[in-house]
Amino acid sequence: MAKITESRIKANLRNPRFRKRLEEARLMVQQGKNADAAYHVLKDMYLGKDENLGKDENDPDLFCHIPNRRLAKMLGIPKPEGGGKTIVFNQRKRLKKERFGTTKNNQRNCVYILTNPSMPGLIKIGKTEKTAHERAEELYTTGVPEPFSITYSIPSQYPETLEKILHKRFKKYRINKDREFFRYSADKVIEWLKNRPSSVGLYDIEAL
Repeated sequence: MAKITESRIKANLRNPRFRKRLEEARLMVQQGKNADAAYHVLKDMYLGKDENLGKDENDPDLFCHIPNRRLAKMLGIPKPEGGGKTIVFNQRKRLKKERFGTTKNNQRNCVYILTNPSMPGLIKIGKTEKTAHERAEELYTTGVPEPFSITYSIPSQYPETLEKILHKRFKKYRINKDREFFRYSADKVIEWLKNRPSSVGLYDIEAL
């Protein structure tokens, strides 16, 4: 098993994309963001055997699987034998739900609310025909220092209409009319939605 793990690690390290991802994650660990670091590397990694094995085991774009303890050690997360291993395990579990499950973040045609630790106090309210997870991935470009986190994802039959309603309702908090960023609380946006009737089919109230 150890030989297999080392072989997978070597294969990953030959991949420039993996090396870049690993370097970025190690910087996150230095900033005390251990969970974010683990998520950052795992999000493009084969997550291991389970009932959904066939969904990603043959995907050539995924990094080879690395066990939790070994990955924690590579990232420099403290106590890789204990707490560090648990941090990686929890992020792997989270990603399995996002990648394979029926969680809100894995449903297409939605309105999403994203946050970013590099943009404190701001939320991004937008729509996508993809999943919120895929959209968050797209937004993490070279000009963005840290990945976006999905605060809420709201399935909708009419995401464009719902997005317009939200943008209009919270326009006084919008920091730039050409950007979808608002200086406002995501929880307050959700609370506002919960108090509106959803019978028109604009969104699924149960998803809030």
